[in-house]
Amino acid sequence: CLGHPGMLPALNKKVVDLAIKTGLALNCEIHQQSKFDRKQYFYGDLPKGYQISQNDRPIATNGSVKVPMFVVGMQTEVFPACDVRIHRLHIEEDTAKLTHEGADSLASSGGGG
Repeated sequence: CLGHPGMLPALNKKVVDLAIKTGLALNCEIHQQSKFDRKQYFYGDLPKGYQISQNDRPIATNGSVKVPMFVVGMQTEVFPACDVRIHRLHIEEDTAKLTHEGADSLASSGGGG
């Protein structure tokens, strides 16, 4: 959605499916209901003045993943692991991109949804 009058954003089903798979891989609690919010801020790649994101009710929360801790100089075949907690996993709109070449800066909304 480019913010034109009367236009509404459309949710991409594949994005939701991938977010659910990611949440499951991170051992998150997947919520049956989530909601989207307008996050208002000024930035050069944000022509409409807001970004659609999940703030209050994200798609997944409270996960964790075990990761090995590599210690420099440690000689072992089994590395100790630690739990990395995941507070929230949310979906948000990719608004656009900025391209910088020398002193020039170009904003493109080609990646925006």
